[in-house]
Amino acid sequence: MPSINMIAERRAAKKALETTTRKLFYLVGLEMLVALCLVSFMTVHMFSLRGHMADLEGQMTALEPTIHKIQSYEKSLAEIRPKTTLLHEAQENLEDWHSTLQRLSMSLPAETWLTTVEVADTARGKSGAADEGKDINFAGVSASQGLVGEAMLRLLDYPRFERIDLKQTQQRDVENRVAVEFQFTARLKPLHPEKKAEKEAATNEQS
Repeated sequence: MPSINMIAERRAAKKALETTTRKLFYLVGLEMLVALCLVSFMTVHMFSLRGHMADLEGQMTALEPTIHKIQSYEKSLAEIRPKTTLLHEAQENLEDWHSTLQRLSMSLPAETWLTTVEVADTARGKSGAADEGKDINFAGVSASQGLVGEAMLRLLDYPRFERIDLKQTQQRDVENRVAVEFQFTARLKPLHPEKKAEKEAATNEQS
C-alpha cells in the first residue's frame, strides 16, 4: 500500500513538473515573440527614418540654389541699406527745408524782403543733417524797424525755430525812401531730437 501511494505521488509530481515546464516554455516563447516584434518594429522604423532623412537631404540639395540666392539678396540689401538710409535722410532734409522756406515766405510782412539766407558754418550745423540743429543767417531790407520785429515774431511762432537773435539794423536811403537793412540769426531745432540725443550719448561713451 505505501508503494502504491509513492507511485501516485511521483506521477502527480511528474505531471506538475510537466505542467510547469510547459507554462515556462510558453512564457519564454511569448517573450521571444514580443522581442521579435519589437526588433521588427525598430528595424522598420529605422529604415523609415533613413528614408525620411534621405528625402530631407534631397530637399536640402534642391534648396541650396535658392538658399544661395537668398544669401546673395541679403548681402546686396545690406550694401544698399546705407544708401537707402542716406537717400531717405536727404529727402527728409529737403522736405524740411521746403517747409521752412515756405513758412519763411509766409512770415515776411509787406515791404520786407530777404536778400540773403545762409546756413551758418558752425560745429553744430555744418553737416546739414536733419537730426542736427542749424543756425540760419538772414539779411534783408524792410520799410521800418517795426516790420523787422514783426517778421522775427512771426518766425518764432514756427515750432521749428527755438531762438532768433537780431544782429544789426541800419537805416539807409533806397530810391529816395528810408529803408532798414537788417541781419538776424535763427536757431532751427533738430528735426529728430531723439537721434541727436543718441549721437551725443554714443560720443560720450566713446570719450
